[in-house]
Amino acid sequence: MELRVRLFLVYEKVNRVFFRWSVDSEEGVKVIEEYKPQVVFLDIEMPWLNGFAMLQRIERRDFEVIFVTAYDHYAIKAIKFSALDYLVKPVEIEDLKGAVGKAVERQSKDKENQRLDLLLENLKMDKEQKWGEADCFQNIKGF
Repeated sequence: MELRVRLFLVYEKVNRVFFRWSVDSEEGVKVIEEYKPQVVFLDIEMPWLNGFAMLQRIERRDFEVIFVTAYDHYAIKAIKFSALDYLVKPVEIEDLKGAVGKAVERQSKDKENQRLDLLLENLKMDKEQKWGEADCFQNIKGF
């Protein structure tokens, strides 16, 4: 199975998954900034800019990158760019499923970590306010 698109975005909105693609790096930067994807499948060899140069042009990179390329010699550089995965064309369906599985797992962990961070922040605020027991229960009916 060969992937023919240069850039492929996956983003979620209201529990739906949407897919967008771009044919070159210039358009890719615009599409990423507009749609704010959670996962980007990115080719390395593209017209105008390569995939690495394209990533450097994006100001806020808060998405996962899965490189999809015909060249295996970029793998080390992809790791340095914090790639979630690196798929070599022609892409095997099992490799694609594995990469998507990693992305889903990472998104789940990120959401869980955000919830834990919020809980810790709330507990920290409670501690900083140094409420006494009487103050804590003052506004609760029955106390």
